[in-house]
Amino acid sequence: MKKYIFLTFEWITYQPNSESIESDVENVQMLWTINWNSKE
Repeated sequence: MKKYIFLTFEWITYQPNSESIESDVENVQMLWTINWNSKE
């Protein structure tokens, strides 16, 4: 069985009450995980 993790690099985070146009943190988000059982 193979295990996969799907990630996105498109998320940014702003702190509460931030007045900056630039994001405070660039981060990676895990979307989901899957176990794949295939004979191919």
